[in-house]
Amino acid sequence: MTPGLDFKLYILILLLHLTASDSFSLLPRGTVIFDRTHHVLRQQQHDDDGVSSTRRALLQSSTSYLLFLTATSFNPTISSAAMMKEGPIVVIGAGGRTGMEVTKELSKLGLTVVTTTRTGKDPFQIVKLKEDIQSRISNYPNPTSVTSIDSIRDALTSIKPAGVIYCASASKQGGTSFQVDDEGVGNVAQSAKEQKARFILISALAVDRPESKSFQITNTIGGNFNQIMDAKMSGENRVRKIFGKSGDYAIVRPGVLMSGKSFQGPQGIEINQGDMIGGGLSRDELAGVVVGALLSDKKGVTFEAYRTSTRSKLQKEFGADSGLEQHAHSYLDFFGSLKTDA
Repeated sequence: MTPGLDFKLYILILLLHLTASDSFSLLPRGTVIFDRTHHVLRQQQHDDDGVSSTRRALLQSSTSYLLFLTATSFNPTISSAAMMKEGPIVVIGAGGRTGMEVTKELSKLGLTVVTTTRTGKDPFQIVKLKEDIQSRISNYPNPTSVTSIDSIRDALTSIKPAGVIYCASASKQGGTSFQVDDEGVGNVAQSAKEQKARFILISALAVDRPESKSFQITNTIGGNFNQIMDAKMSGENRVRKIFGKSGDYAIVRPGVLMSGKSFQGPQGIEINQGDMIGGGLSRDELAGVVVGALLSDKKGVTFEAYRTSTRSKLQKEFGADSGLEQHAHSYLDFFGSLKTDA
């Protein structure tokens, strides 16, 4: 590679050359784009000519990289990704709408996914997906209840995951807020740590602001959802205690979940810290943020996510900005400047 040549331009030129070549052919269907051994995008020490070994690998598998860029808004600037052990990604609470969106997003990026539900039923059994996406999704057949650490431990020991994403929350059938959003989070976090798996928790924006209207309204819904914000805050603290400072976890605090699909993708999203600014986002946007967090190399972080167009301060005494806002062109590029939890 010529010293000083912009890497993005180099990749584009190479891809254009390959697609024009008679010898060019797409990789076989089902090729894992984000293989954890060979195609993990991460920062490494650069060679003398300024080209990292990761970039050399990308040049050798440029068709795979092209597919990856297509799935991430055509942005070749991927700063890094977590070095996780080999294995599938487990989605806890995959039967819910958020869990299903997260599962689909993982599979779109070529990752192998195992869904778990409290009933053991496959959430995609009657859902039609594209064949290549469906081929990377399987369901753990046994009932898996987050309220039972033995149930979770048995599932994760059997699956041996590289990462675990917690999408479960209180429901009429699944349990109360303290059972699912607090104790259940602790059970899964502990079991994930035992498996040396990266852990991603979906919590909620405003959990750290009990004086805000968002907290107070959500916390007093009643029934199985009563005090759900208190439970989520306690669940977050369990994760931090179990993994320790800079442990292999990330906590995502999404704003209000909106209906419909994203029109702008990651470019319409703002990531923040400090729980000062609120907003909303769609489930597919949340899924993109969650998967981006999984694949990032940031450990021990907590952050909020919402559409920039919906942002507003959580309490009137807060400033219009926290000073920690993050914007990116790809869901994988949000996390480089995040501060770790104290």
